Amino acid sequence: MAALRIPFVALVLVVVFAAASPPAEALPVPSYTVTPDPPVGGRLATFTSTSTTTDPGGITDVRWDFAGGTGFEQIGNPTTFPYGSCGPRNVRLRVSDAEGSVVLAFIVNVVPGPTPPVAQFRFSPSFPLAGQEVLFESLSYDPDGSVTRYEWDFDGDGFDNGSTADVAHTFASAGAKTAQLRVFDNSCRSSVVATQPLTVLSPPANRLPVAQFAVSPLQHQVGDQVSLRSYSYDPDGSIVAQRWDLDGDGDFDENVTGKTAFTVFTIPGPRIVRLEVRDSAGAVQTDTQTIDVGAPSKTAVPASGPRLMYPFPVVRLAGSVVSRGARVRTLEVRAPARSKITVRCKGRSCPAKRFVKASRSRKVRFKRMARFLRAGTVITVAVRKGNLIGKHTRWIIRGGKLPKRKDACLYPGKRKPSHCPRS
Repeated sequence: MAALRIPFVALVLVVVFAAASPPAEALPVPSYTVTPDPPVGGRLATFTSTSTTTDPGGITDVRWDFAGGTGFEQIGNPTTFPYGSCGPRNVRLRVSDAEGSVVLAFIVNVVPGPTPPVAQFRFSPSFPLAGQEVLFESLSYDPDGSVTRYEWDFDGDGFDNGSTADVAHTFASAGAKTAQLRVFDNSCRSSVVATQPLTVLSPPANRLPVAQFAVSPLQHQVGDQVSLRSYSYDPDGSIVAQRWDLDGDGDFDENVTGKTAFTVFTIPGPRIVRLEVRDSAGAVQTDTQTIDVGAPSKTAVPASGPRLMYPFPVVRLAGSVVSRGARVRTLEVRAPARSKITVRCKGRSCPAKRFVKASRSRKVRFKRMARFLRAGTVITVAVRKGNLIGKHTRWIIRGGKLPKRKDACLYPGKRKPSHCPRS
């Protein structure tokens, strides 16, 4: 029997691998946690990125935006941020790995803290007068933080009468009043309103001020400098204005004010001086005094020597004393006609260094000298005429004091002043 032959067929399995692109790496998946959750106003909130990535290199960069801008102002993980106010707040988180970056925008709701502040205050005086200033002082506190805002109400129309811890308020009318204070802490909580009643009393009738002044020296002659000092007072308030009338015309000069004044009388006889004072309530009182001014003493000179100018010149500087110098109202010279008058001024407040005038009448005024002159300013006045003995007067302006005055004579042909002839 012939052998059965089964032909051998080689089966070849061909596995074909199709070339394909590698799968794309996934971007990171952003996520976060916040502590405390939710955040509390006035406290630090800690933000932690819990983002994940399939990249073997992991998350390489974490950035935060709490300002709501286009950039990311804080870098790192975790990070903190202080919330000073409450309500919904926008936050952005950007995480990056080797494949790219992903931004997550989310909102956190900042809530008030657990304990509200306590509002309380005191005031003085206890029984204020209508028109009198009352001081209100906050004694408020916050058990777990700090008080950041104050709101006062004194007229019942809303908390709009002050925003600081201490405020002053004046009640225009007498009667029962109510003061209220509300405060806020650094965790957005407001207090229960603190309320206190107070009674505002009607002020008593205003008592008139007392106007009085003293004159120095007691004996006066034409050409002497006279100082005037006020000793006025107000029994129930304060003196707020004092004005002088130095020439007796009833016109209180606005440029001669304050507690002290000075003047020189150029004509002998009784002279009237007035002082007007005003108190804080507007009441006015006046003191009037009559000053007897004597005629200048006659001075004898040797028959062979030069004669004095006749009438002998009178030099007058009038005004008021202030703390930093003097406020000059007038500089005036009375001298015979055709006298030469030279005024020199030395100091930073002088209007000019030198003035020269020839008198056409008996009285010459130097209007530019009517101004404020600083302490230390020196004014000299020289009056000459021909071969006659003239006059030299010098003032040194002082702060808070009358100007220091010195008088002398000018002999013909001599530049420097010297003593006048004795009688």
